[in-house]
Amino acid sequence: MPAGCNRTPLVAPTAPTTPPAAERTLTSPAPRAEIGIAGRTAESPADAAYLLEEDGTFWRSLRTPEGDATLRLRPEAETLQVCAWGAGAAWSIDAAEELLGRRDESADSFVPDAPLLAACGGRSPSRLAWRLGRSSTPYETLLAIVVAQRVTGKEAWRGYRALLRRWGRPGPGPAPTWIAPEPAALARIDVDELTALGIDPRRARVLVGVARQARALEGLAALSREDAYRRLLSLSGIGPWSAAKLMLCALGDPDAVWVDDAHLADHVAWNLAGEARGSDERMLELLEPYRGHRARVARLLELHGRRKPRFGARVAVTRYR
Repeated sequence: MPAGCNRTPLVAPTAPTTPPAAERTLTSPAPRAEIGIAGRTAESPADAAYLLEEDGTFWRSLRTPEGDATLRLRPEAETLQVCAWGAGAAWSIDAAEELLGRRDESADSFVPDAPLLAACGGRSPSRLAWRLGRSSTPYETLLAIVVAQRVTGKEAWRGYRALLRRWGRPGPGPAPTWIAPEPAALARIDVDELTALGIDPRRARVLVGVARQARALEGLAALSREDAYRRLLSLSGIGPWSAAKLMLCALGDPDAVWVDDAHLADHVAWNLAGEARGSDERMLELLEPYRGHRARVARLLELHGRRKPRFGARVAVTRYR
């Protein structure tokens, strides 16, 4: 199952009763692999805006400039059947190629070297394995990232799902997926109401702050990489970890490196140097030869690298991420 996708519910929407507002067929050399790329644009491990069925059908509900939409990607032998519901159906179908990583223009210039191939089992993964999708929805993606700051994956998805179901709304169409709260609505929510959902006061304040500064997220894709990072880091409560995660998941930045992560530094050190423990400094040193593609390499190691040794839980780092 692609990282970030919600698990199949007891009753999956396999037979839509509402006809889609827009449809398209995309030729695909590996439909399920492409759906995996789309699924990894979700930060939360069980984001209520995303859903993956047992047969590989992928759903996502989102806000678009033209209104709400629910997108469905269904894999077939050599095609992806793309359907969408809601006022933003046409927009979401046009954006599907970004979600699938088909507009990852720098992917073709990336060639894995011998150390990376060795870490990936000694053989070159499919080129689809290092293609990066992007959600193209910075506001929604940043909300999920903030909820995931300094907590376990289980805590993150519980908090984000509760947030969407309390102040968001169901997506159009047949899937049981949800759309994030409007910025104006979230900006008015009292912090105490968010803490009642299991979101601690610090993250709750950051969520409200993101909603109040949602306009700063508009137009990120049109900025240079450096300016986009500067804008993100100017937001209260958004540090390097959150900024890098947003740049990767929402904008497909191939060089985003998320420091201050509970697992990534160890995983990179184990796979590229055989060292059981890593630090941010050591991780950045090992990734330096891949500058320009460091997120791509980190993602490849997550998908195809060797599992690192298990140790006891580390003490949480108490700083903004």
